[in-house]
Amino acid sequence: MKTVERRSGFGYDPNRLIISWARRMAEYKNLNILFEDLDRLYSILSKSDKPMMLLVAGKAHPGDNAAKEHIQKTIKSFAGKLSGFAIFVPNYDIALARAMVQGSDLWLNTPEFGREACGTSGMKAIANGVLNATVADGWAAEVDWQDKGWVIDHTRIGNSIYELLENEIGPEFYERNQDDMPTKWISKMKNSINLSKNYSTSRMLEEYSSLLYV
Repeated sequence: MKTVERRSGFGYDPNRLIISWARRMAEYKNLNILFEDLDRLYSILSKSDKPMMLLVAGKAHPGDNAAKEHIQKTIKSFAGKLSGFAIFVPNYDIALARAMVQGSDLWLNTPEFGREACGTSGMKAIANGVLNATVADGWAAEVDWQDKGWVIDHTRIGNSIYELLENEIGPEFYERNQDDMPTKWISKMKNSINLSKNYSTSRMLEEYSSLLYV
């Protein structure tokens, strides 16, 4: 939270469900699909009994004008309708990426289907116990997300995200036991962390050694 506040100038309640979208900015990463219905998104984020905060960060290639336009549109949306419930965090770098994967509850991945080669930000998220809501593309297509996260319908990404947030993700995060603990959410976090060993450099190097060189 402190890193986001320092860089953006805005604070937020960390007890809300913290949703993050952060990665290299490119048109196929499909950031703007989140904002295709601002009224509906605002209604979901601002529910008094299930409040959410959306954090967005990313850096565009200097020559990628389309990605730069996406950033400008996002900033305008956050300064208008979504003010108080969404923050664009500038100057995306390794330090900010680390802070966001450590301080988020949900990681969004919204690429155009068939265009994502990998999607490493989601791998970083699972290693930190952050649950994914993702299009099943790139690395995410290999995973059985049952009890680990949520799959976004790639044929209707925007509406699918809204439905998941409103009907599944929000209610599950705010469902608490007598000790005020979200037991279902915590179970998914544990499953998510356990999954991360399959997507680590250690596993990759071990397989290179055993399968190629031994």
